[in-house]
Amino acid sequence: MFEDKPHAEGAAVVAAAGEALQALCQELNLDEGSAAEALDDFTAIRGNYSLEGEVTHWLACSLYVACRKSIIPTVGKGIMEGNCVSLTRILRSAKLRGCCCPMSPGQLTFWQP
Repeated sequence: MFEDKPHAEGAAVVAAAGEALQALCQELNLDEGSAAEALDDFTAIRGNYSLEGEVTHWLACSLYVACRKSIIPTVGKGIMEGNCVSLTRILRSAKLRGCCCPMSPGQLTFWQP
């Protein structure tokens, strides 16, 4: 009986995160693949760590990583890494002012508008 309550709360958080992520993706005009990857990453991280603060802020971080990992074919035979959504746009859409975001593995940068 007590085991069902945390599971139900976790499912509610993930459902709310999905709705928040959908709103962010609509505002940023993002593809479904990046959105799905961001939600999967958020869910995996939330399962292993205790995330404090606004869910939207954590979603913005996972969305940034998903955007950086995306690969888009170009007109020639080349590819473009990233989907051209800037960190600034993601942070503004998530209403995040001043944060620590990973730029690459092991490297952190502080952003303040």
